[in-house]
Amino acid sequence: MLDSGATSHYSSESDDLPKTNNKTKLLATASGQLHTTTGKAELPCPQLEKAARTMSILPALQNNSLMSVKQLADNGYTTIFHPFDRGATVHASDMVEFIFKDQTLLQESHQWHVTSPSKTKNEQCR
Repeated sequence: MLDSGATSHYSSESDDLPKTNNKTKLLATASGQLHTTTGKAELPCPQLEKAARTMSILPALQNNSLMSVKQLADNGYTTIFHPFDRGATVHASDMVEFIFKDQTLLQESHQWHVTSPSKTKNEQCR
């Protein structure tokens, strides 16, 4: 599952990927729960650079794995989410050029800040 909120890639043990190491690490989820990873593995995607393929094995995921948009971006990839449930695509950043026909509607470099609906329309997302 491609996840825009995950900080790194995480694999469930059921994916049965070959481990590249057995180092454990404590992980805190967004809900505050603590889990332990049981090592590292690599995504079976040879078209990605090694650092973009590295993932932690997280038994708590059970049958789900997460591919982090952040980890892909940190390793030089651009992820595009397409409208109308047409999925997403991942591209090498040097292979993507955006041409905007109008001004950017929303832009943030780290986290979105959403303010009270009582603010004016232009101040609600900054």
